[in-house]
Amino acid sequence: MTKTEMVDKLHERWSGTLTKAKTKDFIDDVFGLVKDSLANGGEFRLHGFGVFKKKLLAARKGRNPTTGEIIDIPEKVSVRFKPAAKLVALLD
Repeated sequence: MTKTEMVDKLHERWSGTLTKAKTKDFIDDVFGLVKDSLANGGEFRLHGFGVFKKKLLAARKGRNPTTGEIIDIPEKVSVRFKPAAKLVALLD
């Protein structure tokens, strides 16, 4: 599902309450809160859905698959998602 599809579906569900523009603003605000939470605390939990966590990946050695040359891969920050048990149960 794309952001545009999400805006359309939520607009349909809440028709009469929010305009499409306000629905888009609401979605932007929610994802903005997720970004801020990850940037400041490193974690965002939503009960029944899952946990987004910031994780530091250490520097390591890698290999260029084309040339076979050994290269240094610098450390970087990544975001991991662990789904809640309730969400996983819905997928079965």
